[in-house]
Amino acid sequence: MIHVQHNSKVYIQTGVWNKQQIIDVSALHEKLGEIMCQSLPGFHALTGCDFNPALFQEKKIQNFDSSTLPPSQAELTQHLLRTKYIATIWKNAHKKIPSHLLPENCGWILVEENYQFKWFDGPQLPSTIQDIIDTGTNEGDEGLNAESESNEEEYGDSEGDITSESDSDCECD
Repeated sequence: MIHVQHNSKVYIQTGVWNKQQIIDVSALHEKLGEIMCQSLPGFHALTGCDFNPALFQEKKIQNFDSSTLPPSQAELTQHLLRTKYIATIWKNAHKKIPSHLLPENCGWILVEENYQFKWFDGPQLPSTIQDIIDTGTNEGDEGLNAESESNEEEYGDSEGDITSESDSDCECD
């Protein structure tokens, strides 16, 4: 709503056939507030949209199904890179060039001229159970606090604007 004139009303028609509805986006914006509305594109991209699968599915566990497990650190990293890329494009959709980020650096790989999800970098699981017992952490989690502080500087604080691309091109290393 930042780019909409002050006295304008915005509506969205959604649904198909007999399940169509018209949503008063202006009233929704007024009720939720500016900060909440600015966070919605990132939240939608994070929790699952057409371009980024949900982190994990909530199901009743009758038989073991790996899709009910939360993601590993390596999977979460790629998911967050895709989330940043998608939300950046959505938040800058009004611009001629909505993003200078490259999909190849943000959780996708190019295979035969089509983008596919890059699920993780490196080993997905520890090599042995002994690795978990000895260190108390998963492989790749060493120095996680140092990495976290470094990433915080690289990507900005939680109140920063996700559209800031000058400091990062979606790489986490």
